[in-house]
Amino acid sequence: MKFADNNKIFGSITSEKDIVSLQKELDQLIQWAAKWQMMFNTSTRKVMHFGKKELNNADYYMSDQRLTTVTEEKDLGVVICSDMKSSQ
Repeated sequence: MKFADNNKIFGSITSEKDIVSLQKELDQLIQWAAKWQMMFNTSTRKVMHFGKKELNNADYYMSDQRLTTVTEEKDLGVVICSDMKSSQ
């Protein structure tokens, strides 16, 4: 999804194949951005894992920079937490 300068990529990760697939999508996004001269500030990009599966701890990269993993993030005024609790 893309909203102004805010974009999100998400997917269900149930296997190592899904991790590789999501990383490939990130790589394709970087290639697309370079083609259209719309660069991403990769230092501000983040990853949030939902669920308890051990596969949810994978590292993802954009332009060879590891994305920071967070457990909560404010998005359009709403705090989203990786445990899906609404305490915030």
